Amino acid sequence: MSPAQPRQRRKRDPESTRISILEAAKTILARDGAEGLSVSSVAKLAGVNRGTAYQHFQLKEDLVRATLDWVSHQLLD
Repeated sequence: MSPAQPRQRRKRDPESTRISILEAAKTILARDGAEGLSVSSVAKLAGVNRGTAYQHFQLKEDLVRATLDWVSHQLLD
């Protein structure tokens, strides 16, 4: 048996993480509406730690607002 390999830490990329969270939130909003969205469910779909998602968006309302703004800007571009 070989010794356990140390776990590699991912390089931090806050902007990429934020985009992943917003994309997941967009998916959940489209499918379930604002009532079906939680920061925890978005974190799970985005593949990030729940604490990381809360660092970016402290409240569900902040996440919903940011997602709507982000989608609007994408449509305008």
